[in-house]
Amino acid sequence: MSDEVDPTFDMTARIGTGWRWLDQRGSVSVRDGRVVLRKRKGDVISEAPVGDVVASNRKGSMGVGTKMSIGSKTYVVEPVGFRISPGLPGHDMAEAVRVFANLKKGRELTGHFLTALATAGAQVDVVGSEGSTDDTKPT
Repeated sequence: MSDEVDPTFDMTARIGTGWRWLDQRGSVSVRDGRVVLRKRKGDVISEAPVGDVVASNRKGSMGVGTKMSIGSKTYVVEPVGFRISPGLPGHDMAEAVRVFANLKKGRELTGHFLTALATAGAQVDVVGSEGSTDDTKPT
């Protein structure tokens, strides 16, 4: 029996390229050594062995988005339901608390996704709070 861990991760996600969303309710999965990005109806957007994937926290996403390179294409992946709209006037304290709770949940999902990628063998660059880069590789 092998001691290697084969992480399985599935998440409903917004998938895009730069400023354009390919699907607002697609999915991303890490399974059997492969990463698969799918549209909501199941059409494959991109698929590759985990070792061919480079991923990092997406700058400007407040920790909720992931930037992924698969081959020559770069994708943006965000968990569905955890996007925030800062700066909207007229929101009360309860709304602010809800927004921050969503932000925390979104960051946790993004962290789990990056951990699953790293454990499976992808190159994952995690930027720390001081701005330093940690190249996380599976052990």
